[in-house]
Amino acid sequence: MGSAALADFYRAGDGIDESFTAQMIVSDTDIAPDIPGNQTLWVQGVGCGEALVHFNR
Repeated sequence: MGSAALADFYRAGDGIDESFTAQMIVSDTDIAPDIPGNQTLWVQGVGCGEALVHFNR
């Protein structure tokens, strides 16, 4: 299961002004099984990687 969202990202020192806004996908399963490792997070323009994911229903 995965969820897509439009999110604001903040770098330390930027205060309340977002550094950038991008689409992201968060999943409790590997979203790129053809790439070694376990990718559960993808951020547009940044890439994918592993993240701790917890979904509340």
